[in-house]
Amino acid sequence: MVQAFLNSQEISLNTAAGKFAADLNAGVQAVGLSFAWGLTDRLTLGIGAPIIRAETKVDIALEPTSAAKVFLGELQRSEYGQRRSALLAVKAVNSATDTMQNVLTENGYAPVADWQTTGLGDATIGAKYRFVAGSRLSAIGEFGVVAPTGAKDDPDILTDIPLGDGQWDLFSGLVVGSKVIGGGTASASVKYTEQLPGKIDLRLRTAEELIAVPSAEVTLDRGSKLDLGVGFSQPVAYGLSAFAGYKYSRRGQDKYKNLPVASKLYYESEKGLAMQQQTVELGLGLSTVDSYKRGSFPLPLMASSSFYHQLAGKNTAYDADRVQVELSFFF
Repeated sequence: MVQAFLNSQEISLNTAAGKFAADLNAGVQAVGLSFAWGLTDRLTLGIGAPIIRAETKVDIALEPTSAAKVFLGELQRSEYGQRRSALLAVKAVNSATDTMQNVLTENGYAPVADWQTTGLGDATIGAKYRFVAGSRLSAIGEFGVVAPTGAKDDPDILTDIPLGDGQWDLFSGLVVGSKVIGGGTASASVKYTEQLPGKIDLRLRTAEELIAVPSAEVTLDRGSKLDLGVGFSQPVAYGLSAFAGYKYSRRGQDKYKNLPVASKLYYESEKGLAMQQQTVELGLGLSTVDSYKRGSFPLPLMASSSFYHQLAGKNTAYDADRVQVELSFFF
């Protein structure tokens, strides 16, 4: 009888009843703590790491397909005499989320739910050397490492946010600045980061199976990163300055090792794709260093507030605007 009813409505047994849709909102707040020590007038060593608070809020539900809506609607019509079947079908749709959660927990996943954590991110250890220190031109080289001190992604929690990448990074860069007419400073920068291969825990998903899959420790070789930037800073008055900048970032595609072929194909075609991003920065800064040297301010410090807006991106979020506040004390 059911088959005849489906045939009359031109609905196949292979037609999907619906798909799960998740409304996921994520928030990340980070407070960076760093310490720098000037060994000489030209060489400075530093170490720093962020303390990160991350949270996600999720709302998940089954969205019936148009065919399923037709089926449920027609099933309730009195001429078909299937009112009880219609009630059972509606009940099954309404309980689909609970059924999905049971399937996840049976396969070792945590239930899909709101999530939050606070912890240390990846730590940076580096050095800066000012090899050009002229009255109008300056050039600073930087190099260092990023240590994997932040928590990695948990493959069994579908709503978590990793606090670290899980591998060591090596970076080097160059910043060149030049004084221009009006007391402003124009600058240009380049930074290259080589992300070394690291071990991560991963669910061996494939395009055909996303849930009932085992976990394994695999090697992930994240793509190298290149950052190019230009900026301009203009003193205003009383130690205040306004600045603006543009940055282009590029990251290569992730490469996985020790993976079955089907899982390797899934992750390298769906996850960790090559990224490109263009952002602009606008901000205000305050420095009391000169006032301190003159004896008119008790502390030498620098403070700034910046707003970052993404102009364009590939394989990255377009709504990745952020605000950054920095405060530095000198002693």
